[in-house]
Amino acid sequence: YTKTGIKWGLIRVVINTLYRISFDKVDGVFFLNNDDKEEFTERKLVDVSKCTIIHGIGVDLKRFSFSDVKNTRNFIMVARMLETKGVYEYCKCARLVKNKYPDAVFGYLGDEGTIKISDIQEYIDDGSIEYYGTTKDVRPYLEDVLLLLLLSSYREGCPASIMEAEAVGRAVITSNSVGCKDTVVDGYNGFVVDKYDYKAMAEKVIWCIEHPEKTMQMCKNARTFAE
Repeated sequence: YTKTGIKWGLIRVVINTLYRISFDKVDGVFFLNNDDKEEFTERKLVDVSKCTIIHGIGVDLKRFSFSDVKNTRNFIMVARMLETKGVYEYCKCARLVKNKYPDAVFGYLGDEGTIKISDIQEYIDDGSIEYYGTTKDVRPYLEDVLLLLLLSSYREGCPASIMEAEAVGRAVITSNSVGCKDTVVDGYNGFVVDKYDYKAMAEKVIWCIEHPEKTMQMCKNARTFAE
């Protein structure tokens, strides 16, 4: 549903027909965000009476338990290296913030995708970001930061990386993209900025550095929001 052109238009005709047939035979359909529900009901793929929004697949709140913030100038992005995830925007944001606060640390956790390490090597070489590779347990990395940043530019269901960070008690700065914007109440548990706008993200990061008490409250609010 995010691609254009004759080819994808024809594919959607087939997919929509299959959706209508399938949804006609079920008792209910779960959606992870309201935007997707509205698109499916407006396309008349499913009756609104069958729709339930569950706001994400959930996080184990015991495994991802709240922890106090230890480093107020450490930040992280957790995502596969896809251009649509906002990888380049994150790198540019980090460079801007470090121009003002050189001791800020911007970590990146995630495997290569359409973007390779070589594509962001210049940001690693000049110290803008630190690449951590991959892990089977993200919790120690989340516990070591103040904020999680994700400037995704495409539709998400409800990003697991954001839910996990909030469960640990970390505020989030994300984009106003479908799915992402549902995970943050602007000013309460983080900030929402326009997709692609790395300058706005950098401004919010700097605000968080310069307002530690208010940011700590947003971190506590993030845990409440996750619950």
